[in-house]
Amino acid sequence: MVVGPLYYVSEAVLPEKLRRLFYSRCLRGPFAPNEGYCWTAHLPEWRHLADSLETPQCSPLMLYENGVPFLEAHVPHQYIRTEGGGLFSHWQDSLFFSSSDNSDPNTNGRRYSYTVSREFYRPPARVWSDFRPVNLSHRDASPEAIARDVTYALDVGRNILGWLREFGGVHGKVILEIGPGINFGPILFLACHGAIPIVADRFLAPWDPNYHPEFYRQLRIELRHQHPELDLRPLDAILDAGTYPPDVLSQIEVGVESMSLSSNSVDIVVSNAVLEHVVDHAQAFFQLYRITKPGGSGVHQVDFRYHKSFDRPLEHLLFSLSDFERTSGAFRESGTYLRPFDMADLFRASGFEVRNFSPDLFASTEYLQDILPRLRKARKSRYRATSEEKLRILGGLFIVHKPLRG
Repeated sequence: MVVGPLYYVSEAVLPEKLRRLFYSRCLRGPFAPNEGYCWTAHLPEWRHLADSLETPQCSPLMLYENGVPFLEAHVPHQYIRTEGGGLFSHWQDSLFFSSSDNSDPNTNGRRYSYTVSREFYRPPARVWSDFRPVNLSHRDASPEAIARDVTYALDVGRNILGWLREFGGVHGKVILEIGPGINFGPILFLACHGAIPIVADRFLAPWDPNYHPEFYRQLRIELRHQHPELDLRPLDAILDAGTYPPDVLSQIEVGVESMSLSSNSVDIVVSNAVLEHVVDHAQAFFQLYRITKPGGSGVHQVDFRYHKSFDRPLEHLLFSLSDFERTSGAFRESGTYLRPFDMADLFRASGFEVRNFSPDLFASTEYLQDILPRLRKARKSRYRATSEEKLRILGGLFIVHKPLRG
């Protein structure tokens, strides 16, 4: 029986997908690239419904790709840029979004639409943290802070150079530092020794004109005073350009699990207090193995303490792995559940030889006497029966090697 045009039918009796046709609006391009996987569309007419600093997570906007809803709304923009996969945010007068497969929504041939009805709104599947990565936080550019940062950068650079002495020096070698932090002083210290530097981070610290020029000026002064033999042209080029020229320093803004460098392209990978914050170690080590040249190496300082309580550094081992994962934070700011012997096994499983592990941080006897009885009773902990000797080690330096083939 024909009932006439659909718009005469009560919306309440229509299936949701059909009712959505009455409410959905076309998201019109062209979409502007933001950063990474993020694109933007201008929606000033819906600003009164959008998220803002005063009204966070209030927008009822739902985004659809070929009619399929994306369910991760109100996402901090750095996640959209680095993770993609359909994450979106209706913020002030714009929509920040990514396609389902991180392709260009201007050219992938798919139709994007949206609704702004509470009837079709779905709460996000995850609660996204507002915690900002340290690299994206405000810089303290006071003379005292810059002096401290220069001293720290030189200390780390010298440590890394000491780690690499057994590899015959760094001149002419491609060295990748993962997780370089708020400035690139240590890797540029190696560049002044003749290394070819690369930095990679899920959240690379952007150039801050109020901080970085003065930091690198002071770093250059200290290097000229303490190491007059060094070639300071890398620092000169950065100061002249007011940024990082790509022929001086290559930058890759990606997590180590998604490393985009070519296979067999890096001589040495270094990291300092980074691997304890990796999400998927098996995938990360697979990528590190892939990009390392045959005969190349990795040097990694790892801190295995519970980062929420350094004075009680093994408390997280009382949890099950799943319980720890639920509380570890968006950026793994709680540290890692793995123990050094687990990480060594994962390095070997990816193909690396573990040439050496040098423990350099240990739990106190008093704390071990406190934690061990409780750990032995923690039925959900995978480390319930682990020996005191293994549990005592809280940090150390891994040296791994990619063997020559054929």
